[in-house]
Amino acid sequence: THANRRSWVWTKMGYAPLAQALEHLAIIAELSVNIPAGFTPQEMSEHYQASYWRVDLACLEALKAVSLNKHHEIIKTVLGVIYTTWLTKLNHAFQLLIETEGYPGIQQVNKAVAEYGAAGECVFFIDGLRFDIAHVLIDKLEARHFDIELSSNWSALPTVTSTAKAAVTPVHHLIGGRITDLDFQPSLKNEDKAYSQYHLKKLLNDEGWQFIASDETGDPTGKAWTECGDIDKEGHAKQLKLAQRIDPLLDEIVERIVELESVGWCHIRVVTDHGWLLVPDELPKVSLPKFATETRWGRCARLKESVSFDGLVVGWYWNSSVSIAMAPSISSFVAGRHYEHGGLSLQECITPVLHIKSHKSLLSHPSAVIKSKKWI
Repeated sequence: THANRRSWVWTKMGYAPLAQALEHLAIIAELSVNIPAGFTPQEMSEHYQASYWRVDLACLEALKAVSLNKHHEIIKTVLGVIYTTWLTKLNHAFQLLIETEGYPGIQQVNKAVAEYGAAGECVFFIDGLRFDIAHVLIDKLEARHFDIELSSNWSALPTVTSTAKAAVTPVHHLIGGRITDLDFQPSLKNEDKAYSQYHLKKLLNDEGWQFIASDETGDPTGKAWTECGDIDKEGHAKQLKLAQRIDPLLDEIVERIVELESVGWCHIRVVTDHGWLLVPDELPKVSLPKFATETRWGRCARLKESVSFDGLVVGWYWNSSVSIAMAPSISSFVAGRHYEHGGLSLQECITPVLHIKSHKSLLSHPSAVIKSKKWI
């Protein structure tokens, strides 16, 4: 009924925000009738990656479409009914499969780090690049004539930066976990020291990798690691307002990739650590006594020895003897959060891996040149 209004001049002048939001609410309403099916977590993941990520993106787009508080409250109310309900059912089913089938990311070969080390490759780390947001990034890069290959990876558990970022670095084989490690931060395998950003730079250098700072471009004849676009930091700081920050963050990332490509980096591999949950009406609070935990975060908690937990418990990625309690479905051990990660959900666990080839590298390939000549 209201779709044609989106082409009117009033919409272009910003006077029809609810009509614009309806486009995205309609996508959620249509796709949220079902949840991704599957007999295993992997099958469920494949269905999610095929189309259901659009539900998450549509939620962000609907929030972004409005600015006035009264409109925001309307959209939040509708999303609470159609999006949060779907998200809860989806990840309840996902966690049931994890309980029976196990978590696929424990034993798998990490696709994000497969064949690391090729000359001329720059590994480009983005903190918190969720799978749906990766599709927006791809659209922006393709508009700049880049060729993109998208695959996926399972995040390390728990899905927090301290654990999962280390798992996708080129030096992950030099990192381990001790019982005494705190806050899900791993340690060096060969030294009794907590792993840190300082050690990342040092180990990269020892292994023949460059660490490219934000104001540098590096030597494209070698191999490098660089970081840009802290989506996770913005999420924790802005909560629901993250929806308005996604495009500016991605635009900065695109400009950085263009800059690296312009100096000769023809193969850029984008990796990330984890995704996240964002809901309009706050993540439901679930109780977990402080005395039962060593560390308690929103979506995960390290249990003390000999403490039982009536819920899903997994082993820490870096040391399976460390027991981690996972918040059920989309709930949180800490109240008042719209944005959070660290738990077991498709949104947190399925991470994108982007292989970016520049148009320059494509035209240097013999088959591409032949196709180009035929077209001419």
